[in-house]
Parts: sequence; C-alpha cells; structure tokens
Amino acid sequence: EGREPMKEAIRNLGTNFQRQVVILQPHVRQSTLESERRSSSNRVRLRAQQLDTLLLGARASCQAVGAELFVLGEDA
Repeated sequence: EGREPMKEAIRNLGTNFQRQVVILQPHVRQSTLESERRSSSNRVRLRAQQLDTLLLGARASCQAVGAELFVLGEDA
C-alpha cells in the first residue's frame, strides 16, 4: 500500500486543478526575519539572505509549473 493511494489520486486529477505549495517555517518569525535583514552583523544578515534566496528559488520553481507558493511562519 504505502504511497500508492496518493499516487493514484494524483493520476486521476487530470490537468485542470489548482497547484499550491506550502512551506512551513515554524521557527521563523516575520519580525525576527525583518530585523535580521537590517542587522549590522554580516553573519546574521547573511542567514536571512540565505533564507530569502532559498524561498525565491522555490517561488521560481512553483511559477514554472503554475503553482502558488505559500510560506507560513510563526506569528508574533
């Protein structure tokens, strides 16, 4: 059994369906990320830039296949 039911459901979708990709970032707060982007510390700023780069790459991949990208982090 395993993945077969899910694979079968995907095969039966056809071609006219809404594609969405959701990335969960439970340890990232929007306020912290914005602060890190403005940090005077290169190390901290580069960490934020690395996440931004990864998410931009994911967005480009999603756009290439007609999918919407949603990124969810911790609110606060």
